[in-house]
Amino acid sequence: MQSSRGVSLALIQVMPLPGADLAEIEKAISTEIERTKKEMPADWEMEQAQNQTKLQAAGLQGATLSLAIYMAQDAVFFNDPGLLYSLANKVAAVKKSDVARVSTKYLTENNRTVITALPKAKAAAPSGTTTK
Repeated sequence: MQSSRGVSLALIQVMPLPGADLAEIEKAISTEIERTKKEMPADWEMEQAQNQTKLQAAGLQGATLSLAIYMAQDAVFFNDPGLLYSLANKVAAVKKSDVARVSTKYLTENNRTVITALPKAKAAAPSGTTTK
C-alpha cells in the first residue's frame, strides 16, 4: 500500500516479449483507458481492486516493522494511524461511476507521458572469435 499526499501518479507498466510490436501494445493500452471512460467497470474488476487492498493489509500483519512504518506515515500524513485498517472500506466505497468520472478527467492524451526503455543492443563479437 502506498500512501500519497497531493498529486499522485497512475502507472501502467508493460514488459513485452522480445520482438513484440510496441506500437500495438501502446494502442491496446490506450483502447483500454478509453474503455474505462465509456464503460463502467465489471463487478469482478471492482471486487479485484477491493481484494488487492485487503491482501496488502493482511500481508503487513506479519511484518511488525513494516506495519509500524505504515502506521507512523499514516499518522503523520493523514492524522490517522489506523488508516491501514480502514482503507479497505474506503476502497469499497468507490463506485463504478467514480472510476469513469476520474478516468475521463485525468486519463487524457495531454496528461500522459509514454516512456519506452529498450535494452542496449549486444555488441558484435570481434571477427575471428566465437561466442558460446
